[in-house]
Amino acid sequence: MSYYDKVGTYYDKDAVDFEQRYHENPALQRIRQSFRQHTKSYAQETVLEVGFGPGFDLVHFAEQFPERTFYGIDISAEMVRLTQEKIDRMGLKNAWVAKGSVEDIKVLFPGVQFDMIYVFFGALNTVNNLELAFTELRGVLQSGGRMVLTFVNKYYIAGTLIELLGEDAKVSFIQEDGEKFEALFEDYKAAILGSAGCQRVQLLAAQEHYFTYSWWGSESDLNAYRKSLTFGVLWPKTKALFSGKPQAWTCNSLEDMTK
Repeated sequence: MSYYDKVGTYYDKDAVDFEQRYHENPALQRIRQSFRQHTKSYAQETVLEVGFGPGFDLVHFAEQFPERTFYGIDISAEMVRLTQEKIDRMGLKNAWVAKGSVEDIKVLFPGVQFDMIYVFFGALNTVNNLELAFTELRGVLQSGGRMVLTFVNKYYIAGTLIELLGEDAKVSFIQEDGEKFEALFEDYKAAILGSAGCQRVQLLAAQEHYFTYSWWGSESDLNAYRKSLTFGVLWPKTKALFSGKPQAWTCNSLEDMTK
């Protein structure tokens, strides 16, 4: 399975309750509105969205501006299906979506040049090669066109290691990928520890096996962490490093002794 296949499979599963989780998060709704307002401030006729998810923005824009044309790509077949259903149900004649990565744009929409390309909520964080992705986007951008690109930084992704640091976990890597995992942990351990309710984070290693331990103030803190949309940001890249199936446990402390 290729890297993008793994990413797509992750988001296929994430699509099941993606919209429900979004509608339960007022902060993300406010952020999305600010992204939309900024994007609308530029003149545009032919628009591309990269990573449209369940179609929140592409469908919104296509309905609001019927005189413009909107295209979208997403790596998840399930997200494409959900968005296409919305387009069909609403009878939108100015919106087209397709499954693929940034590298596939010219094949999916041959000859189309865009005067606006936008990426909301860090879809470019999961591309295989960011420099190549920029080259591909510039190649389909009209002269004088605009790109509105958002990225997720290490403070937003306090949950970078996702399921691994939401509970006690055991994961295995080949040696080179284990080193990459250690570097990832080093970059984000302070931000993870700063998550609400997180009291302690620890990483242990035994040969090719890694064990992560995290302590939380309450079960609700842990559950809130697990439900965060940050779970989907860098998880595909982390998961791609595994050489075996990860194991995870949530434990209650029965006894704690110190000397």
